[in-house]
Amino acid sequence: METAQGGAGSGAGDRLTGELRALLATAEEVLENTAGQAGEKAAAARARLEAALSPLKARLSEAETSVLRVAREKAASADLYVHKHPWQSVGMGAAVAAGGGFLLGMLIGRR
Repeated sequence: METAQGGAGSGAGDRLTGELRALLATAEEVLENTAGQAGEKAAAARARLEAALSPLKARLSEAETSVLRVAREKAASADLYVHKHPWQSVGMGAAVAAGGGFLLGMLIGRR
């Protein structure tokens, strides 16, 4: 049977991407704030940081492109499945809604 399920680690990937973006923003802010500081050590540190950030930006961009491509493929697969098996899809949607309603009813009933 065909399935259209996404990867289990997509949420972790989103968090990692967000953390890397935050790290890049912080590092770029440090570079901007220390741009006026003189000194050989400060200049060398800025150069090393810039050199380290450049490949990280490129890899992050590649990872985002890859994630978007996979998401589009999964969406296309889900669309194909729904078109091939419309009644099964309706049944799955009804089952999920019934389960969610049951759980919501249980939670409301506990109060």
